[in-house]
Amino acid sequence: MKKSNKIEHLNAFEKLDERRKKAIRMVFERKYTEKEIAERVGRKRPTINLWK
Repeated sequence: MKKSNKIEHLNAFEKLDERRKKAIRMVFERKYTEKEIAERVGRKRPTINLWK
C-alpha cells in the first residue's frame, strides 16, 4: 500500500466514533467473536459484521 493510502486510511479511522474504533481494534486482535465484540460495544452482531 502506498504511503498516501495509509495516511488516508488512518485519517478515515480517526473520524470514526469511539465505539466503531473499539470494535475494529477487537476484530483485528482476533481474540473475540463477533458476538463478544457486539456485547462490549453495545451493538448487535450483524452490525459488527457490517462494520468489517
